[in-house]
Amino acid sequence: MTRLYLGAILAITALLRFWRLGEPEDLVFDEIYYVDGARDFLKFGVEMDGSKGEFVVHPPFGKWLIALGIHFFGDNSFGWRFSSAFAGTIAVALVFFIARKLFASDFLALTAALLSTLDGLHLVMSRVALLDIFLTALLLAGVLAFLYKRHLVAAIFLGLALSTKWNALFVILAILIYLLIKERKVILNYLLAIPFVYLTSWVGWFQSDQGYDRSTSANPILALFEYHRSILSFHTNLDTDHPYQASPWSWLYLGRPTSFFYESPKCGASECSREILALGTPIIWWVGIIALLITFKYLKSRDWVAGFIIVGFAANYLPWLLIPDRTTFYFYAITLQPFLILSICYTIYVFLKTESGQKYGELAVQSGIALTTLVFIYFLPIYLGTTLSYDAWSARMWFASWI
Repeated sequence: MTRLYLGAILAITALLRFWRLGEPEDLVFDEIYYVDGARDFLKFGVEMDGSKGEFVVHPPFGKWLIALGIHFFGDNSFGWRFSSAFAGTIAVALVFFIARKLFASDFLALTAALLSTLDGLHLVMSRVALLDIFLTALLLAGVLAFLYKRHLVAAIFLGLALSTKWNALFVILAILIYLLIKERKVILNYLLAIPFVYLTSWVGWFQSDQGYDRSTSANPILALFEYHRSILSFHTNLDTDHPYQASPWSWLYLGRPTSFFYESPKCGASECSREILALGTPIIWWVGIIALLITFKYLKSRDWVAGFIIVGFAANYLPWLLIPDRTTFYFYAITLQPFLILSICYTIYVFLKTESGQKYGELAVQSGIALTTLVFIYFLPIYLGTTLSYDAWSARMWFASWI
């Protein structure tokens, strides 16, 4: 039955992510950068700004994945977003297998997968051609392989995650620290494979003489190093004001979600609203705050599952708190979302061991999932960009900071 339930969850996941994926037909938010980069990769092998190499601040792999969708489905809105929708669906499956490994429970694994499916941030990020859903899926794949001690496979996926966005570095460091303490014999797999995979992702830049900074040194490795110094300077000094910037302190309580698209179409004589808002399903994120605190409490008992979840969450979240002046956005929180959900499942896991949990646990969880589903359905129009009356849209803006 578990396979049947998982298949049903993944079918719903895919349906939500691929249904009307090509709408809106225009580029939204930062798609303008990543789709342009993907087009350049298909045409030149490197990103170009007119006739010269373009300075870009993220590694190539995620844009190559977008390019793959364009290659197979055309340079259109469906083609731009196909790879994201696929990666988002795979990410839900990966959460299932990670949860099953952690809790040895099909029930909790299915719960984790379903909560991932019902999270609005995960849905929105799976329907836009940005890099963050690729980063999330690749990190989850690396973590799953690590849990099963498939260290070379883990290193490859983590290398691909790093080749998508540098955020992956902090998860890699957490794993390397653990290996340094517990399993030194396998650490060489990571120290060799991750840099190799990362450098391989720049193959187009190495092969072309048009890549940015490619001519700064006869030694291409040194030229790439200089390029990376410029990228690092950009990331550490970015402090440009943006109407949707959000401090990492506000991410968990959904202080400032990111609007990717908004228009006010006419509905007869009145105006309507159509928006794509990167907003986590409130009940998941707000309950998740409590669950994180409960999970953290169990670190005192040296429960390795609680430790795994907290370290995974911290590696994806705490580094952002160290750069408070940098311009950041709520949708960056997609990488810590799986660990938020795992903390909810851990809290359920602890509750099921109590006397009350043994009597009413599964019923309580099912009731919670039913409520979560209703809240998700209520917000679904602003995740999918469905046209609403202005009043219906306004009713979903629970706080002024969501507008």
